[in-house]
Amino acid sequence: MSLKSILAVKGDEVVSINSNADLAAAAKLLKKRQIGVLVVLDAGGRLVGILSERDIVGAMAENGDAICDCRCHR
Repeated sequence: MSLKSILAVKGDEVVSINSNADLAAAAKLLKKRQIGVLVVLDAGGRLVGILSERDIVGAMAENGDAICDCRCHR
């Protein structure tokens, strides 16, 4: 399978979330959109990071479900 064929199916849309959103909202958005990574933007629309499923799982492993109230950007 080529990259061209993958993008033809997947599309080229970039999904983002505000840095003030909590991780529970991020997890719901990842699930809803069936994606693994979100671009994190500040209130001015500037890139401040990326957040992946792996980041959320790692935070849960270290801190339990209390991380759900944590913000998407530290």
